[in-house]
Amino acid sequence: MIQIQKPETLDEAWTIIQRLMQHGEELEARIQLLEGQLKKNSRNSSKPPSSDGYLKPTPKSLRLQTGRKPGGQENHQGKTLEMTAHPDKIIRHETQERCRECTHSLENVSSTVTRRQVFDLPPVSVVVTEHEAEVKICPGCGTENRGEFSHGVSGVTNYGPRVQSLALYLTGQQLLPYERTSNLFSDLFSLPISVGTLANMNQRAFENLGPVSSAIARGISESPLAHFDESGIQVSGALNGLHSASTMTLTHYAVHRKRGREAMNAIGILPTFHGRAIHDHWASYFDYTHMRHGLCNAHHLRELTFILDEENEKWAGEMKTLLFEILNAVNECKQRGITRMGWQKQNAYQEKYRSILGQGQRYHENLPPLSTRTGKRGRKAQRPGKNLLDRLRIGEDETLAFMRDFSVPFTNNLAEQDIRMIKLKQKISGCFRSFQGAEIFCRIRGYISTARKQGWNILESLEQTVCGLPRMPAVG
Repeated sequence: MIQIQKPETLDEAWTIIQRLMQHGEELEARIQLLEGQLKKNSRNSSKPPSSDGYLKPTPKSLRLQTGRKPGGQENHQGKTLEMTAHPDKIIRHETQERCRECTHSLENVSSTVTRRQVFDLPPVSVVVTEHEAEVKICPGCGTENRGEFSHGVSGVTNYGPRVQSLALYLTGQQLLPYERTSNLFSDLFSLPISVGTLANMNQRAFENLGPVSSAIARGISESPLAHFDESGIQVSGALNGLHSASTMTLTHYAVHRKRGREAMNAIGILPTFHGRAIHDHWASYFDYTHMRHGLCNAHHLRELTFILDEENEKWAGEMKTLLFEILNAVNECKQRGITRMGWQKQNAYQEKYRSILGQGQRYHENLPPLSTRTGKRGRKAQRPGKNLLDRLRIGEDETLAFMRDFSVPFTNNLAEQDIRMIKLKQKISGCFRSFQGAEIFCRIRGYISTARKQGWNILESLEQTVCGLPRMPAVG
């Protein structure tokens, strides 16, 4: 609040007017910033879809129009339910003995058949196998000799490996809470499994997967290219850091009390990684200077959409068009079997990139500053467009890495898709009740994601885990 005293001279009055004008400019700039924050959503910023609330933004693809009609494209290999040559059961539907029109006898008329097949599930039931250990008493010394039960037959009653692997699949792949998983076993199989028993199954799987999780982390750290992402996860009502590291064949999740470099060092992948890391513009990643970096252009496109639509800065639209133009050129080279874009073309795109940034820089130089007050701590406030301009200028090499090296992806979508599953689990089940519970889920989910990327059968892989022999992924 500005304290104003009644002026006694014209000079004092003019000074007050200048102060009021300056304060009005500051308030106007502040209002613009706040309005900009209200206009941000998951479509035009890095905010998650869950933050949109009930007022969901109108869906709008970031892709440019291709001119192709919607639906399946030419030469698209569709999928349908194909008939099998060896059905398990055949039911013959015979025709009547006489023609339905003229009543002529059809008894000696040869016939053909029209085939239709119904795919269904057999009645679901649990098979109970009893194990009997033979006991014999030695007549010579009286020693009791017993037969050895099989692995996993430790209690009077036991849940078999298929039941346990299905439980892990439902909680780890289908993201069901323990209580709903318990209800499913009761409803489908008439098999009671308590929530505590399900928790114990997951705990044992977590312990069995320890060496596999270490191998996955080691494989990612030795990879020439990996994707990284981070988010928040609620554990016991407190916000913790969720970190993912991914390749096309491996997935690793970790939960930590922190989100920044302290957590990344504790997880141990980034400190030993020497390839190219694909990530968003989170500052902690750039603390690791021993590696090359690549920035996610999906993030850039969303921010450019906001700056173009809400701030009406034309340079943002030109930058979006340029990024898509470069991406199309890269894809065209790949389709033609070309492994590197020509230097002249690269330089032309680079000059256009810098020209657009220069255009945006001049636009912001002509705008009034957001605040003219002095003595405030921290960096001077900038408009969102200017912040993005600075990041695109400083991170030019990382932004255009996909143009110079065709092995570098345009986006960090792989990591975002992997981490989305953990966020979806939290959305379905609520927060994790304990830090250990979050760690258990992250390790099992990382193994399931890796198994899918490796082309394994998920249930079979989980069954091997239950038996204490989880599969080791190929990391080469």
